[in-house]
Amino acid sequence: MKKIINVSIVLCFFLHLNKSYSQEPFPNLWKTGKEKIIKNHTILREKGSGMASPYIYYDTKESLINETKKNAVTKMWTKDKLEGELQQIDKSCIGGQINIKIVANSIEGVNTANFTIILQDTTGNELYREKLPESIGTYSVIEDNTFWYNYGLVFIPKEIKLPIRVFVINNLYSDEKYSKIVYLIKN
Repeated sequence: MKKIINVSIVLCFFLHLNKSYSQEPFPNLWKTGKEKIIKNHTILREKGSGMASPYIYYDTKESLINETKKNAVTKMWTKDKLEGELQQIDKSCIGGQINIKIVANSIEGVNTANFTIILQDTTGNELYREKLPESIGTYSVIEDNTFWYNYGLVFIPKEIKLPIRVFVINNLYSDEKYSKIVYLIKN
């Protein structure tokens, strides 16, 4: 029961902070060795298989607070609802949050339970590690092809300083080329 409640809280929190799935700032293709600027952060995809997902971006605690306040006005939240959301950010997202988009050709490939996220500083010291809770995802059919996708969040419970490396480990694969994608969030 507790796990179900926690996943529900995470999902509700995610939905409040994001306008809609279709407006996510994730790139369509992100080749290894290429940088993207997403939400004012320069992120280099350092390692991984070609252009394959997952993709990430980073939100600071301050940007989460600002977005929540904007949502409160737009969606006419009560004062209590706004205060509750801000308390949740203050408690859970001290170092911000890593947002993950997973795209695959199977339902198993987008199950977030297959992913572990590891944050390290640039000297290799581990800052945080989290295995994502299970979430099945959804699909779209485009020109008779089925594409599965899912989203995950990692709330960073302590302060961090950029730059950091984000390792996205996919436990479905044993080949490092496919099982480990590394991003460097520079600023």
